[in-house]
Amino acid sequence: MFSFVRELFSPGSALGLHVGERTIAAVQVSNPFGSPVVERAAVQEVADPDHTATRLAGMIDEGDWDPEMVVTSIPASRTAIRDIHIEFDNPKKLRPIIKYQMEPFSPHPIEEMLVDHLPVERGRPVTAVGVRKQVLSEHLDVCRSGGVEPDRVSVDAVALYALYLHLGEGSGDRATAVVHVDGPEGLILVVDRNRLDLVRVLQWEEDPVERIHETLSLHRLKNPGARPGEILLTGRDGPAMDSAGRLAERTGLETRLWLPFDRVKHALGAMDARRQGELAVPLGLALGASVAGVRGFDLRREEFALGTAADLKRPLVYTAASLAVLAALLTFNTYHSLSTVKRNHERLSSEIRQVFLGTFPEAQRVLKGREMEQMEQKLASETRQYRWLEEARERGPILEVLLILTRNLAGFREVELDNLAIEGRRVDLDGRAPSFQTVDNLKGVLERTGFFPQVRLVGAKMDSAGRSVRFNFVLERKG
Repeated sequence: MFSFVRELFSPGSALGLHVGERTIAAVQVSNPFGSPVVERAAVQEVADPDHTATRLAGMIDEGDWDPEMVVTSIPASRTAIRDIHIEFDNPKKLRPIIKYQMEPFSPHPIEEMLVDHLPVERGRPVTAVGVRKQVLSEHLDVCRSGGVEPDRVSVDAVALYALYLHLGEGSGDRATAVVHVDGPEGLILVVDRNRLDLVRVLQWEEDPVERIHETLSLHRLKNPGARPGEILLTGRDGPAMDSAGRLAERTGLETRLWLPFDRVKHALGAMDARRQGELAVPLGLALGASVAGVRGFDLRREEFALGTAADLKRPLVYTAASLAVLAALLTFNTYHSLSTVKRNHERLSSEIRQVFLGTFPEAQRVLKGREMEQMEQKLASETRQYRWLEEARERGPILEVLLILTRNLAGFREVELDNLAIEGRRVDLDGRAPSFQTVDNLKGVLERTGFFPQVRLVGAKMDSAGRSVRFNFVLERKG
């Protein structure tokens, strides 16, 4: 029952939209909570960051986008991601306090931040993600200028994590490193037993391979039991990162290109590794709506948080006054409608009384409020004496049906009739015949009479002894 309710209220399609500094990538997925299918995808180059909204608007206008939910993402480089050790008994009580628990680790005043966290596990640090309100506002302005209103706002790192969980990657007992490479910036995620263990943003000022090796080495020192067993490469420039095998040689880990579109249903045709890397983040955003825990992550959660009592005073007064006016209008409309209905009822009852007395002048009096009931009783009483005419009229067609059937079935001496029922224009004919061919011949004869516009054979099967075929015809006689 609960799965039915979840599917009933789940979105039929979700659009994952990643607005980056160099590219805009979008993927629309239908039925994200059931068996997801990628409907369409697009990538738009952005040469000038000042023209991002214009490029987004052009891409939206050109594509046949029609999602029920829109999930966008902010680059992890513009957020603060921290692992915080918090003692908690009930995970539901964590959300109201996580923002203030992150205050000592925030690079900006906590009043300027919006904070949410990933799924929690008792005894392990809580991964909290914060973004400045100004950054979120700028992101929403760009989206709205491009004709998009996000329902949720996530982070590209969280999108990659959701994609990893959805596809069921990893060996289970070994951690996995996901490396997303996009120009001069990259992301490294380490997922251990389906838990996000590390998120780090890297700038490729030096050798990218060396930076990745250093990051994984530091993670191994900090978490000796979570050494990755493999590296998944994705992103716009992921295929070029390990073209010569240097990353695998330097880290000593198996390295392969991550091709998520090979694991989901789509009708986009053949897609090379670069194209799949460009669309990995928006695909994770769209599919993240169905991934347990991650689907609740939303940096817009606090956007409409309540202000102080002074800030709320004017809206509350306005709302109360509006409700009072609305209640007064509804009350007036109810009384007016009731009065109108009452007048119409009295007028109709008076007209019925006049018709009744005019039709049946012998009636001595009419009970108020029971005019229609008295009229129905009187009509039934008057028409009962003419019932014999209707019965005689109905008997004629019945005799005609019997005559037609007798004439046309006379040639089928081997056919035995078990039941004949005539009800209105419907005629049910049940019986037994020696073979299916005889049943077909009988059907043809009945159709050629011209008396039955419709002849339907609704059943024909051999009896248990295998000696005869039981059949059932439903005929419709002429009106």
